[in-house]
Amino acid sequence: MRFSFNYDKRDNRLFPTAGHLESASAEFAPSFLGSQNLFQRYRLIERRYYPLPLGLVFKLNASLGYIRSTDPVNRPIAISEKFFAGGINSLRGYTLRSISPTIKIASSRDPDAGQIDFPVGGNKEFITNWELEFPIVESAGVRGVLFYDAGNTFSETENLFQSHQRPDANGNGTLPLGLFHSVGTGLRWFSPLGPLRFEVGFPLTRRPVDDAYLFEFTIGNFF
Repeated sequence: MRFSFNYDKRDNRLFPTAGHLESASAEFAPSFLGSQNLFQRYRLIERRYYPLPLGLVFKLNASLGYIRSTDPVNRPIAISEKFFAGGINSLRGYTLRSISPTIKIASSRDPDAGQIDFPVGGNKEFITNWELEFPIVESAGVRGVLFYDAGNTFSETENLFQSHQRPDANGNGTLPLGLFHSVGTGLRWFSPLGPLRFEVGFPLTRRPVDDAYLFEFTIGNFF
């Protein structure tokens, strides 16, 4: 069961340039409905749009999520229900679903095998995205974007903005404010087939598994 509230004052739902959107939702998976996963999930979303001179638009998105099991002893939260971040629709510059709390597991069944970090998802999530969109060829629907992203997913033993990810030699987290950060740029074309996005992100808080940059393409608006 999912209950949601949306207050939408944007000037355009597809290509907003002014206004704001507030969204809140609560989701329940109880046993009396036959659910195998027993949990409660809550989300809050805030989006703001500010028109600027010369056709520029400043956009701000913030998302907060929390999930808890209603039977943590017998039915802990399934990994498929937890929060993962990374990718063109959350934290650009990091590969899809790569941002997550991890546990150490053996890399193979070999008794001498080393250990790897296995992502298990978080029960809390905070993501914020800041964009400055500007016209390039307005008549053809081509616009550019500069962006800054920050966010993370947190385990049950972590608080918001306090993460053990990207640890130092002593095992202490080194993320500023407990968040991953990235910047980047891209092109957007409002084509006859729909909005196309071409974006490259540069992770500012890199891990050994992260590349210096990541190019991604998708169809559809971000926010």
